Amino acid sequence: MNAPFGMAQAVPPTINHVVASGNNRRVVEQLKTALAAYWNERAAGRECPFGSVLLVGPKGTGKTTLAKVLAAELATTRFVDVLGQILTPEDLRSILMEATSDTLVFIDEGHLANAFCQHMLLRALEDRQLHVPVADREKRFVSVPLNNFTLVLATTDEYGLIGPLRDRMRLTLRLSFYSDEELELLTHQRAHMLGWKVEPEVCHSIAALARNTPRAALRLLENCLRTSRAEAAEMITMAHFHRTLELEGLDGELGLDQTERAYLTVLAEAGDGQAVRVNVLATRLGLPMKTLCDVTEDYLVRAGLVMRAPAGRELTDKGRAYIQRNYAI
Repeated sequence: MNAPFGMAQAVPPTINHVVASGNNRRVVEQLKTALAAYWNERAAGRECPFGSVLLVGPKGTGKTTLAKVLAAELATTRFVDVLGQILTPEDLRSILMEATSDTLVFIDEGHLANAFCQHMLLRALEDRQLHVPVADREKRFVSVPLNNFTLVLATTDEYGLIGPLRDRMRLTLRLSFYSDEELELLTHQRAHMLGWKVEPEVCHSIAALARNTPRAALRLLENCLRTSRAEAAEMITMAHFHRTLELEGLDGELGLDQTERAYLTVLAEAGDGQAVRVNVLATRLGLPMKTLCDVTEDYLVRAGLVMRAPAGRELTDKGRAYIQRNYAI
């Protein structure tokens, strides 16, 4: 029976489901080697923890999925998933004290955890000890032993972690952006795993607009499925793909949304070689400057359409060519 829409995470991932080549292939091989060593040690009767893992890479490149893959491969009975920016010392103490040798603790955006929590993790990894304050005594702590849980930290900024904690991680896996070929295979694989019928051209087209990230590819695939189901169709076709782009407000060349296209239009209106200040762009687009710099510009700069200059933002030759192909300015 076909999996229902929205159940993309329902299929338990394994290391053999991870699609990768190049640098990402090396990450998969690193993880396979570490897992083989762990299970061989266990088979020889030697009880040894898997250790701690640091996942580094741009957003949307599969760090959370890889953590879930590791949890499945280690046959853990408990997977604790928490965001670094909302982690408090009290929450972390509770998580660590409840963790067993069959627990995997996953902290996403670990560099956003406060320094106190990071030092607590450092002590937990170094000494397997946790200092707990005594309620009736001021500035007094008792030391509580911890089990050999597995810790996985994910970050887009590894140097945002305190140095001792970063250096203490036993295995560092660095993910990078994916190629169109990898994303096409990944999209086809996900559709097959969930029983979704899809024309091969759809997977190819999705990969071309997915910004080199699995997250974007799978989100667009699910949106195409929604469009096909709305028409009571059993197969996702190219017609559904184009209709989805229309509904989502994405262009068919690079997958740019309405805000990104408006951003490029403002730069084009300034004329060749003219930089536009960030505050002017933010005002014209009605966006906070932080959102414009951290979100709107992210792919435009990476795709080579926009250049960040001292005087502001400028279109590159590639950006001007895109505007000339798609708009009359």
